[in-house]
Amino acid sequence: MTESNKASEHHPSCSVIMPTFRGGTYLEEAARSVLTQTLEDLELIVVDDGCPENSSSRVARLGDPRVVIHRQENLGATRARNAGLGLARGRAVLFLDADDRLRPDALQRLSAALDARPLATVAYGRAARMDADGHVSGLWQRPLTSREPSGNVLRVLLRHNFIRCPGAALVRASCFQRTQGFNPAAYPGADWELWCRLARLGPFVNIAGGPVVDYRAHPSSMTLRVAEHPLVAMRAVALVFNNPELVGNMSPARLSRLYRRREASVHAWLATECMRAGDLARARDLFKMSLARRPWSPRVVILLLFALARTRPFWF
Repeated sequence: MTESNKASEHHPSCSVIMPTFRGGTYLEEAARSVLTQTLEDLELIVVDDGCPENSSSRVARLGDPRVVIHRQENLGATRARNAGLGLARGRAVLFLDADDRLRPDALQRLSAALDARPLATVAYGRAARMDADGHVSGLWQRPLTSREPSGNVLRVLLRHNFIRCPGAALVRASCFQRTQGFNPAAYPGADWELWCRLARLGPFVNIAGGPVVDYRAHPSSMTLRVAEHPLVAMRAVALVFNNPELVGNMSPARLSRLYRRREASVHAWLATECMRAGDLARARDLFKMSLARRPWSPRVVILLLFALARTRPFWF
């Protein structure tokens, strides 16, 4: 274990940044998923964001010299990620939430995709869903009408966030010098807001094959907390659509249509997660909010009908 003020001069291939606050239940499992990667030239930066139970000590006890522990007062997830970014020495960076789990070959596959495309800013893959006990229940299904794009993806991102969770994306470290990392004002949509700014700098690369990360769905997840106050999720939408560097060349009519479509996408995402968690009443309300902004979405209509029937779709 290496303390944050004892970093060596070696620049590893990848830095994995893992903020944690009350994440002790799954933190060690998440850390082991990093330290057992087939790509061994890495560092794991655990940002202890004022954990009251000092859960980062569990990772320190693993005794791996590639681990860096950084402790700070509680400043929130986005500032914790930025603190880790300030310590990162890797040529590429991945942000893994402390309750998720990387697949063993994730960094090897993602870094190979970046190496093969020197102009790319981000390489990303698919995510699988797992329950609170770590049992994988299948791929995190994409919307029926979309695909995981490569190349210039900004216009696609303005419609919906196709990167399912931060742990699915590896970012070229040099790009952060121009973006200055996560914007705390965009929380809880700070990852999507950052993807939009990165997309302006260069192409994204989607990698083929199986998932690179397992996303854990559990009752205390951030998504379900946000679903209780959906207007909070619109902070990032407002920031992106008021950024002239991202949308400055669009006509007002085009901008208005995209804004409403993105709002509809956020409400549909929150509704879907509530439905998966069994909160059908909240899911109904959120699906209705989505359709108020984009009435012609067949997928949302179908899911709303299931919610009104007080049942979940068979494929959930």
